[in-house]
Amino acid sequence: MVEDEAHDAALVEHALKDGGFDFAFKRVDTEEDFLKELQSFHPSVILSDHGLPVFDGFAALAIAQNKLPTPHGLVRIQSRLSPGNDCAGVPQASQERGW
Repeated sequence: MVEDEAHDAALVEHALKDGGFDFAFKRVDTEEDFLKELQSFHPSVILSDHGLPVFDGFAALAIAQNKLPTPHGLVRIQSRLSPGNDCAGVPQASQERGW
């Protein structure tokens, strides 16, 4: 998960586990940490905070798609809805990769 707030990441992890999902969970908030984790951890889905200032889910997805052999999905997470914070970029990013 690309998330700068440990508490927010813990809430998401808890909600997914309560929902019955079985998964491995790693949290990073910088590109450097993400690249380091990719050396030993190969996510099939990347969860990302919508509003990180420097490194975000779209950047993480692009890196994963170039570094790892399997297709990857991106799920953007935001704590509240506000004008302009829609998911318009997600279909475009997915469409560019042929999903």
